[in-house]
Amino acid sequence: MSNTHRAFEILKILRIHSDEEHPLTFEDIRQFLLEKDLDMNRKTFYADIARLREVGHTINTARSNNFGYYIQSEPFTFAQAKLLVDAVQSSRFISKDMSNELIDHIASLTSTYQAGQLKSRLYVDERSKTLNKSVYTTVDRIQNAITKNKKIRFRYSDTVLNIKNERDRRYRHDGAFYLVSPYMLVWGEDNYYCVGHHEQRDTLSNFRIDRMDNVVIMPEPRISMSVASKDPQFNISKYAQNIFAMYRGYTANVTLHADMDVLSAFSDRFGSSAKYKRLSDTRFEIIVSVEVSPPFYAFIFQFADKIKVIAPLKVVDEFKEHVQSTLKQYITL
Repeated sequence: MSNTHRAFEILKILRIHSDEEHPLTFEDIRQFLLEKDLDMNRKTFYADIARLREVGHTINTARSNNFGYYIQSEPFTFAQAKLLVDAVQSSRFISKDMSNELIDHIASLTSTYQAGQLKSRLYVDERSKTLNKSVYTTVDRIQNAITKNKKIRFRYSDTVLNIKNERDRRYRHDGAFYLVSPYMLVWGEDNYYCVGHHEQRDTLSNFRIDRMDNVVIMPEPRISMSVASKDPQFNISKYAQNIFAMYRGYTANVTLHADMDVLSAFSDRFGSSAKYKRLSDTRFEIIVSVEVSPPFYAFIFQFADKIKVIAPLKVVDEFKEHVQSTLKQYITL
């Protein structure tokens, strides 16, 4: 048995079976090696540990009742792995089966004990998960097209109810292909989107990844972003930041007055991209550039009388119309 082989097996044992709460003694590690028909003495063990540390592996020592060794959640800490698992669980564009598979992969990068903790608290809500199981392929092809500066074509679907009252997918426009120049993949509102130039409509559009299917990379090059946006100074990162629910509308600098108790919600949504001004102890003003659209009005509507749209007048009038059309649904004649 070569020294390298034995050291590699010790590293695997530490990665799988140890963490800060569960250090392994020399005898623990030796028993795991014996299960693989390998053996060692203390001298060779100490030499292997030194060799692993020399090549960059952080092997820690614990001096409690028994002298032990552990690798602290390489390459993730438990908290980092938990955050990744929670993100996968809450992602609507990843199917339930794909979520479970991804979570298994993340858990495999932690110790056996931490993997058990990650999975023991696991709950994947199937109700909000996509029906599309080809998301990996879609993301891979879109990213390849962006890298190669190529257009893509694909079919786009909506969720419908079939005759059994089950959720199903139906392609738009009788399954006709969309031709798009892709520019960016964006995660927003718990969904994943492809931002690109819609050839048929000659405009920038946002397409949900889980609604795209049969993605093919085309031979022709993409239309440039400046041409697609009709703006030489177009900034796609700012575009993605300002848009609501990835719904295209028109850009406007909107002024709002609101109660102080909703400031946290606006700070979470707009961050440092907005200008804030204190009006009194109970009210503040916010001026922010947004993509004015139905989702933006829905965001404002949720705060009821705690907020008022001040400017521009076009947005004020549109919001009034939005509120009145909603109210009509509940007025009995």
